[in-house]
Amino acid sequence: MTAHPPPPESQLIHAARQAIQPKPPSMADCARQAGMSAERWRQIEQGKARVAPGVDVPVTDAPAETIAAMARVLHLTAVQLELAGRPDAADALERLGPHSLQTMDQMRAGILALQRQYEAMQRQISATEKDENDDDDKGQRHAG
Repeated sequence: MTAHPPPPESQLIHAARQAIQPKPPSMADCARQAGMSAERWRQIEQGKARVAPGVDVPVTDAPAETIAAMARVLHLTAVQLELAGRPDAADALERLGPHSLQTMDQMRAGILALQRQYEAMQRQISATEKDENDDDDKGQRHAG
């Protein structure tokens, strides 16, 4: 089975958690703050769920309220969720209101997470374009 990259909101959540300094919190700690199980947090952040030994399925349909709760714990913004393609979660986050006042370090971590997400998406786009160009080149050689 081909591995699929996690959806953009999963990549954003992962990058935001990893960017927290001096030490990123565990998924279990974040899950507890969000009021969800550590396993569900892990599935959403990794963008996959293990359904049998060695068998993973993509997780791409997390409810907006769940993504919003995760984003709130990580002090992400509605704008970041919108940029990740989840305007529904952005709306849900705005309804939840702020988790607490963000420190400068937390805001910096959120900005870094967004930057990493953007760069990862740019790499995916470039790789896709390269693959398409390679396929076009092969097709032209066989046609000529």
